[in-house]
Amino acid sequence: MFSRRIACLFLGIWLGGGLTLFWLGRVSGDGAARILDEQNPSVASRVKPIGREDARLLLHHAVAEQARFETSAWGTAQLFVSALFLMFLLFGTREGKTQLGFAVLLFLVCVFQRFLLTPEVTALGRITDFASAAGYHARLRVIHAAYWGFEFGKWGLQALLAAMLVFAGRRPSGHSGQKLDLVDKADHRHIYR
Repeated sequence: MFSRRIACLFLGIWLGGGLTLFWLGRVSGDGAARILDEQNPSVASRVKPIGREDARLLLHHAVAEQARFETSAWGTAQLFVSALFLMFLLFGTREGKTQLGFAVLLFLVCVFQRFLLTPEVTALGRITDFASAAGYHARLRVIHAAYWGFEFGKWGLQALLAAMLVFAGRRPSGHSGQKLDLVDKADHRHIYR
């Protein structure tokens, strides 16, 4: 039972990290516009020589680079967390094939995201930060949607796996609904109360 709690703690930390990254991406996405829209005289005086549009592009690039770094770092962290989680389930618990299968699937999705999707999103993002190539923007949107689709899928698998760990072993036995007075069964003949 204790090992299941540790496994659920692993899943909770992992899920919390993913939700935090998602929240940071949503909050920082419009950071460039938010900075330029402030009525800060220091910002306005520094933006004036290069122009508002160029300043917006530079700020957007800086925010996007930070998001790309966070996504890459989180992908690497997920590789380690998913590998540790899989090893813990394999060697530290007595979980069944279904739970281990889900852990393997989560690890493989992390590998796919980190080594295939994240580098592609990063490369296309850097191209589209300053270029207006429509083909690259469309491809970036598709790959970015695929990345987050896999991330949402992982969250669902993590929640399902946590539920399986929490509720496993809580099934009543075949005799649990019967009264205690019924001790005189065929397989308990010589037991007296």
